Amino acid sequence: MCFRDLSSNVLTGDLPESFSSLTSVNNIYLQSNQFTGTIVVLKNFPLQNLNVANNRFSGWIPGNLKKINNLQTDGNSWTTRPAPPPPPFTPLPGRPVQTNNLLPIATHLGPIEGVRKSILKISGLCKIKGNILFRKVIPCSHRLLQDCSM
Repeated sequence: MCFRDLSSNVLTGDLPESFSSLTSVNNIYLQSNQFTGTIVVLKNFPLQNLNVANNRFSGWIPGNLKKINNLQTDGNSWTTRPAPPPPPFTPLPGRPVQTNNLLPIATHLGPIEGVRKSILKISGLCKIKGNILFRKVIPCSHRLLQDCSM
């Protein structure tokens, strides 16, 4: 059983992201400090005990932390309204991410640009190589049903 007891040390600021590397910690005691921000960095720990009471934490308590039997959170400024939904295209916990091998998605260019390029590629009017969009040369005989301004 591994634990970290940083209670009553007048520690301030947000919890550092480096906390997430302490994956074998089962018990964390951070009470009676002046920590601020959220406790999201603690959400993936296999915790049995978590005490973050009497700090200046805010935001939402992650759902998996609410399941800890010995959870102490009093004395903070938690948000009581429902948590916002996850960002679009965020995989749900415990569900594998499904991929579509038919079309590459240009996510680094933003969702609208990725959709535009995918539609153009499906329609066969353009060829995408890297980040460059090439217009395909359409023989004159195939232009009868298409706009010649292409």
